[in-house]
Amino acid sequence: MNEILAVTSAICASALICTLVSNFVTDGSTKKIICLVLGAFIICSMIVPIKNAVNG
Repeated sequence: MNEILAVTSAICASALICTLVSNFVTDGSTKKIICLVLGAFIICSMIVPIKNAVNG
């Protein structure tokens, strides 16, 4: 049960951080690049804790 809590809190924290970062970036080409990078970060932050919970 603790593994599920850790995975959920890691995903929520990374989503919150990405939302805050994307709000501070102005519109334009920089915003598109930041959104792409933050999307990749969200995907990685979901995969890594789940992988660690399954292996551990």
